[in-house]
Amino acid sequence: MNVVHEIAWILPLLNGESGKYANAVPLNARGVRTLFKNDKMSQHESWQAAHADRPGIEFLILPGSHLTLALPEIQAMRHDRFTRLLNQMKQHNFKLPDVDFNYVINNRIN
Repeated sequence: MNVVHEIAWILPLLNGESGKYANAVPLNARGVRTLFKNDKMSQHESWQAAHADRPGIEFLILPGSHLTLALPEIQAMRHDRFTRLLNQMKQHNFKLPDVDFNYVINNRIN
């Protein structure tokens, strides 16, 4: 669903409608936003403020800029996070409330 959600918002984001995107994220959503400190497009402070009422959304604020997302080490980090999520989901019969998101996101077991 996240991939579908992301694809659906490509054009609005490119047209400067990121506020609408943030408002469309359900209040009980779980997720991670990877943003970059030197990225004029990401505006990580604005994203954090927009998601302030969504405690399940966590932010990874990394050095770099928008195209840093394409670097192999960033993609490997995301791959590892998705692998941890899949493993957690398998262990908990695909019940998201039982998933240890601290482990998924930060690679630390609660």
